[in-house]
Amino acid sequence: MKIAVYGSASGDIGPEVREKARQIGREIATRGHDLITGACPGLPYEAVCGAREVSERTGKIIRFSPGFCKGSHEEWYGFPTRGFDAIRWLSQTSTLYIDNDKLRKSMRLKLRNIYSVAASDAGVIICGRTGSLNELTLLYDMGRLIGLLEGTGGVPNVFTKSPEFRDLLTKETGADIVVHSEPKDLVEAIITKYEARTA
Repeated sequence: MKIAVYGSASGDIGPEVREKARQIGREIATRGHDLITGACPGLPYEAVCGAREVSERTGKIIRFSPGFCKGSHEEWYGFPTRGFDAIRWLSQTSTLYIDNDKLRKSMRLKLRNIYSVAASDAGVIICGRTGSLNELTLLYDMGRLIGLLEGTGGVPNVFTKSPEFRDLLTKETGADIVVHSEPKDLVEAIITKYEARTA
């Protein structure tokens, strides 16, 4: 199973939330599943670091970079390069006809979101703002399993505390949403739902 981890890449992230992101990574790796991220720093990278702590890990850690090579990944975005087993780059021509550099960089981030969600079976969202909201809607539209880590702020809080927002997610896509405040319980619930889907 491939589980993507999304969430805040920057901003004021407390140590408790960072540790929960690491726990998510450890839980995914302990169970032998692949971990996917958008190759960014912050909470997704904390999950990568947590997965790396598991000595008996069999699943891979895969990054979907918005860059088209290591140089653009580091220079344009300043994203981390260590800790991954596999790298998926975007095509250099994927934003060829956009002549605004700022827009091109932003578009590549959104294309990376599409590819990483399409490659996953499930996605976990920890905290997060606009980018994570984009990933949530992509996960929902593509019928993926969605895990929201409650109590971390951002997108999970909007979902749990806003009935109006939940009412927007009524399209029949096959997506399932689970919410837990403990990383172990969240990953376990996702795996249980996935096994029921594929039985």
